Amino acid sequence: MTTPGETGSVSQEQAAADAAQRQAIMGLAQALQTPDKVVPEFIKGIVTAVALPYISVQLGGDTSASIGNVRFIDSYSPNVGDTVQLMKQGSDILAYGQINTLTTAQSQNGWVAPTLASGWTTDSSDPVLYRRVVDNGDYKIQLRGRAYASGTPTLIWTMPSDMRPLFQKAPILVARGFGGGSVAAQLDVLANGSINLVGATAGITTVTVNAGGNDTNSTQQPNVAASGNVGGGFTDTAAGTNHNHICALHSHGIFAHSHTINDHTHTTTPVAVTYPDFVSFNGVEYFL
Repeated sequence: MTTPGETGSVSQEQAAADAAQRQAIMGLAQALQTPDKVVPEFIKGIVTAVALPYISVQLGGDTSASIGNVRFIDSYSPNVGDTVQLMKQGSDILAYGQINTLTTAQSQNGWVAPTLASGWTTDSSDPVLYRRVVDNGDYKIQLRGRAYASGTPTLIWTMPSDMRPLFQKAPILVARGFGGGSVAAQLDVLANGSINLVGATAGITTVTVNAGGNDTNSTQQPNVAASGNVGGGFTDTAAGTNHNHICALHSHGIFAHSHTINDHTHTTTPVAVTYPDFVSFNGVEYFL
């Protein structure tokens, strides 16, 4: 049976342990930022802010034990909330990489689901997501997923302020539903963060051809095709008898012919593609 005194004793012990742990974390944070202090080779921390080329990191989840101006290797794309491995060499503190937290949830590793504008809905099995990564020292936006359109909306969503390009990014090709007669559509990413679908009905699906016919006309030319004979008696010395040879004359009738081609024209009637029923962002990325 636990008495009130015992309960208070346990609470005091826990408070003392928490205070000791906090003191140790604060000491470690101070040691990390002191060039001549010896610290463990690797330390775990949580990213609290990203401002290229630095990040800020908390140690042990203690908000008061935060370290700023931490550099990171160029193959790591930092995001707030990442658990990272820190290494110190002299006065330099380096985030060596992220401790993987990947789960089955698609929102891990920096992926964020946007708030889609009116007229757009995300695919339940391939939801629209975006994230910001670092590629060779530069920020890059990566997109994924599929969004379905209802009607003819232009604005798809608006990116947050820290993920907007300095200048307009256009055109960016994306895959679209084939039903309208085209397999590609075009995105414009504006400096205000708007991601717009443009040129959604550009193109031609069919061409109507209106043409005249053509004829082949043949005409017989009346060439003579006659026969006759040549009579001529001569002596057959072998038989001793006179007889005649009749030779038939013959000719070939040639039919002259010609081709008559009627004048004709082609009339093209462009038919625009229909508005896409969906747009796929899989594989789309661009630098800020």
